[in-house]
Amino acid sequence: MKGNFPEKYAILLLGPPGVGKFEYCLDLTWHYLTSGESVIYITTERGPDEVKERARAIGLDLEAYEGRSLIFVDGYSWSVGKKYAAGYSIENPSNLNEINIKIKKAVDQLSPRRRLIFDSLSPLFLHNSADAVTKFFQVLTSRTKTEYGSILCTLQEGVHDPRIVNTLVYLVDGLIEMEYEEGKKLMRKLRIHHLRGVQVDQSWIKFDITDKGIRIRNKP
Repeated sequence: MKGNFPEKYAILLLGPPGVGKFEYCLDLTWHYLTSGESVIYITTERGPDEVKERARAIGLDLEAYEGRSLIFVDGYSWSVGKKYAAGYSIENPSNLNEINIKIKKAVDQLSPRRRLIFDSLSPLFLHNSADAVTKFFQVLTSRTKTEYGSILCTLQEGVHDPRIVNTLVYLVDGLIEMEYEEGKKLMRKLRIHHLRGVQVDQSWIKFDITDKGIRIRNKP
């Protein structure tokens, strides 16, 4: 689960709000960076400073890589009247072409082994039609696989029309699902639903969010 995904590949990470998708993205980003790969982190639900702060809280120093092998494309700070100077800021989330242009600029700064983390697609639907976001997603994933490297995108489950979700799943090579069960203690689970061309264990795996990030529970 630590990002041993094929190159030239697009993956969708689907789960309800608060289940652990963001923490998974942090773990994956750290895995790539410490493996000598480059990361473009596109964020729409929190600013880069919060991403780095949350990473520091679990012992991951993203700032040590920023500007060299990590670049943020910030699609959040505009909403609080700010602009992120260290990376690329999105000034108009309804201009999907602007996002593509900023991603391309970030890609051009980094080494060939590039991974894109897009967390998350859901806010784009607040400013654009479903058809426009779907077309944007299709172009982005296709361009990533042919020119950039690989991409993982997150999507909030339960807030979109199931037909839209099914379309996005159709456009990617792999799907990772997260869910939780209510009880005395919240039980979080994840599974690889499918990876095109790869044999995978599709069983659900329990995990916890700790002060060291995501930790997979030992199987009984």
